[in-house]
Amino acid sequence: MIEYCYREKLIDHQDYAESLKNTMIRTTDKGPKIYQQKLYQLGIEPNIIEMFTELYREQQELDDIIPNC
Repeated sequence: MIEYCYREKLIDHQDYAESLKNTMIRTTDKGPKIYQQKLYQLGIEPNIIEMFTELYREQQELDDIIPNC
């Protein structure tokens, strides 16, 4: 059943990590460590966590430089 869900993209950890990243950057002042912890707690694969945590850092830095209007 789980394999079926992965195949049909009903479970997509990369998509979830991307969505959570975007939401947290827009709605919280939490840093990448909190983001990383949430992904670990949810059982996301370590390679996905590392990749998206780095993207979180980069995007958060850009948002600090160029604030949303």
